[in-house]
Parts: sequence; C-alpha cells; structure tokens
Amino acid sequence: MNADGHRRKAEELIHAVRKLASEPEEDVVAIVELSFGLCHHLVACGMERKFGRHIDAHSGVSRMLREEGATDIANAFDLLGTLRQGRFYGGKGDGPTVQKTLEIVDAIQRWVDK
Repeated sequence: MNADGHRRKAEELIHAVRKLASEPEEDVVAIVELSFGLCHHLVACGMERKFGRHIDAHSGVSRMLREEGATDIANAFDLLGTLRQGRFYGGKGDGPTVQKTLEIVDAIQRWVDK
C-alpha cells in the first residue's frame, strides 16, 4: 500500500473511532484497537512522505521512527501499544484511556500533516 492508500485507510478508521468515542465507556477496547491500526496507517503514510521509507509491518515502526529523529512519534506509538495491550488482553477500560488514545491519534495526525 502506498502513502495515499495508508492515508485513506486511516481516514476510514478515524470515522469509526470518533463514532465509538461518543460513548467511550462502552467501547474502550474497540476504540484503542482501532486507534492502533489507524495510527499504524498514519505512521506508514508519514514515513513514506517524510523519509521515503515504506513500512507495512507493526514490528520495527518505533525503531524506524527513532532512526529518522521522530522520537516523540515513536514514544506516542509505543504508548498506544501499551494501552492496547492493557485493554485488549487485560480487563481494564476507562474514559481516561480513551482520552489519552485520542490525544495520541491527534498528535500523530498533526505530525503526518505537518
């Protein structure tokens, strides 16, 4: 998938995330999981546009971002991964998690659009 394809997929997913986020307590796991996929598409788009590097796999994303000097985005992506693991595999779910997840999505979107 090229950068534009990743961006289109991210835009499709953000609409679903925003719908679910209207009642965050009911859909925490889904919001975090979809946001992780959404951010992966955003990062793939940003990596290709900014650095000419293409990535489709989840592994190595943070390392590649750090190699290019995008440490803040790597840290945000790592935090989202941690939130994802805690909600998908664990039993926790709460509004603050959704809020933090949406903040990460917004930060990564701003980075791609910058």
